[in-house]
Amino acid sequence: CHIYGDPDLYGIGIRTSFYIQYGVCGLAQILKLQESISAAVQGTVVIMLAVLINTYISTAKGSFAALEWFIVSILVLFLPLWFEFPSDYDENPVGTGFILLLSSVFSLSQPWLYFKILDQGRKAGCILYLPWAIVFMLRGLVQLWRGVDGEADAGENQQPTDSREHKDTLQESATVPTRWLHFKINITAKLIVGYLFLYPCFIAFVEKTILINQLDLSSAPLNSASQLIPFLVAVFSTPIVAWSILREGRKEKEKAENRAADQLYKQMQEVLANVSRPIALQPQGSGNPRQGIQVGHDNSG
Repeated sequence: CHIYGDPDLYGIGIRTSFYIQYGVCGLAQILKLQESISAAVQGTVVIMLAVLINTYISTAKGSFAALEWFIVSILVLFLPLWFEFPSDYDENPVGTGFILLLSSVFSLSQPWLYFKILDQGRKAGCILYLPWAIVFMLRGLVQLWRGVDGEADAGENQQPTDSREHKDTLQESATVPTRWLHFKINITAKLIVGYLFLYPCFIAFVEKTILINQLDLSSAPLNSASQLIPFLVAVFSTPIVAWSILREGRKEKEKAENRAADQLYKQMQEVLANVSRPIALQPQGSGNPRQGIQVGHDNSG
């Protein structure tokens, strides 16, 4: 049961390109390097668009639809939404919007896949192995239920601001910065968990699927143009993040040195102010001689 895979969709160069760029984006997200995220997203979007177009073309020609769409969905749909969807998406609306657009188009194609062409390209007697596919199905059902349940709760709890007590409104306004801080902490925790756990799992899903089904991708090795170009795009995006890390580290070092210098300067000013505090002397023959500070000793007996 020999299966020829499509290297234009998930060849070694394309897969490695996605792995590198998603890893770079995850690291940049954790370190809050927004410029690096934007640069990596621009390169990834081009490869995503090419893979998505080739997927539709290959499917229209009668390819093994179920297997190819499972692999491509992990590379194009799940990984970008986790690692490349910035928490501060307003800073990169074009890249983020394009990722959401491609993901929406891909998601809207799923009914056509599952109800029309799911068995397309399958050989008689060949068993299709999709490791951990049930995990993605359960995850999708849970996410769908959470979305519906969240909308229902929002409708039940929604109340006009005018009907609330003035005190409650002030308390709610005061907690807005705290909620934003909690949101930031949750985003960072999500990224760290995804980077350490989900990122290796996604790679294992793809590689295990290719290995267990013995997909033949030898027609396009890494030195071929279709694999080398996306691989080099990902490789050249890595120095951007490395340079950003060095630059941010240098900025933090300069800030720390400036804070230490400012603190030392303030301490010196306080010491000098205490040492050189002026003494007020009253001129002789004016006012009450008992007032003020007497200089010298009186020996008149």
